[in-house]
Amino acid sequence: MNPATNDQLLKSKEVASLLGWTPETFSRHKKRLIATEGFPAPLPSRRYWRAAVMRWIDTYGDKKAAAIASVHGKSIASIRVHDDRQALTEKYVGSNAA
Repeated sequence: MNPATNDQLLKSKEVASLLGWTPETFSRHKKRLIATEGFPAPLPSRRYWRAAVMRWIDTYGDKKAAAIASVHGKSIASIRVHDDRQALTEKYVGSNAA
């Protein structure tokens, strides 16, 4: 098995830079990213596989966008239902209903 070359591995500060974060911010959030967001865990050398990190960066934006769209879709749908219910109530019951 060939050992990984330095260009295949990233230090934490390089990962932070790719994410647009400071090394301190990445250090604070990396456990959560790994546990809940599918971020690749570091190797025993405490370095990260460049390919895995780049794949995560490439796909994470799509996953987050889909999740946000899903949440907004549900909230938009609930607003529509509320508005429709209100319009129907006004039309059929009247605004003076007690």
